[in-house]
Amino acid sequence: QCRGADFRQAADAALKLAKPLGRSAQLANAYITLAYRHMLKGRYQDGLALIRQVREMSEQLGLGDVISDSLSVEARIVRAMGNDWTLPMQVALEIALSGGHEYRAGHVYANMYWMYCDELRHEEAEQIYNEALAYCDVHDIGTSADFLLGVRAEVFEKLGRWDECLSMAHIRLDDQ
Repeated sequence: QCRGADFRQAADAALKLAKPLGRSAQLANAYITLAYRHMLKGRYQDGLALIRQVREMSEQLGLGDVISDSLSVEARIVRAMGNDWTLPMQVALEIALSGGHEYRAGHVYANMYWMYCDELRHEEAEQIYNEALAYCDVHDIGTSADFLLGVRAEVFEKLGRWDECLSMAHIRLDDQ
């Protein structure tokens, strides 16, 4: 998503490769990416409809990690529409945790923290941050832990908590 045209090109290629496979993890993941792209374009209902198809397919195929990912994207779409996103995100986390999908759990935790922070829900954000960082440390999920630290530094910067911001920035840089 960060690289615009490259993101679109890779997503289109993944979808083209996955379609001939029929109902599969690959097709479900390609559709999740397409639903996310719909969200970025403000096509929320199209994104939600696609996510529902993905979830149905994933439930039939027993793909807990994909179900979790679809719920995470659904939460982001619902949030973009101005609605409460917490239930689908919490279910996404529960599925990832109970299914042993460590990377997905780290990703969901990171998104939850960012979303709580963005909405200035500091109490919930702090609770999720502590859970998330502990989980990421135990399961060695560096990408999500790094994201958490980056968001935390950004929050401290916005709140004028300069010493804590610098501390978070140094932690991130020292780990590089």
